[in-house]
Amino acid sequence: MQTAAIVLKVLLGVVFLRAGGQKLAGAKDVKEMFKHLEYPSWFTYVAGVVEVIGVLGMLVGTFSPTWAVLAGLLLAAQMIGAIVSHARVRDSVGKMAPASAILVLAAVVIVLEYPILGL
Repeated sequence: MQTAAIVLKVLLGVVFLRAGGQKLAGAKDVKEMFKHLEYPSWFTYVAGVVEVIGVLGMLVGTFSPTWAVLAGLLLAAQMIGAIVSHARVRDSVGKMAPASAILVLAAVVIVLEYPILGL
């Protein structure tokens, strides 16, 4: 199970490094999506910072289960926000699918790492 957790943490790290980087770089398609979701343009940068913090947490989480769980919770919350945002503007289920899949992956990391914490 430890190998699966490491693979998922790296996968989530790569996904969110790309997504957060695009947001912080101010990619045109990302800004258009946030406009469609009825968020101000500055919120793109907030989301990007949250995602990069999650990446750092996953990176540290490869050595510390506590960080993996905290990063998993942060990224899961981000994906719940994404799903709710798409639902609020009545987007198709297909537009919510990537966030839903990533939410599941973050939840799996939390479940795999949580027992190690002894909580």
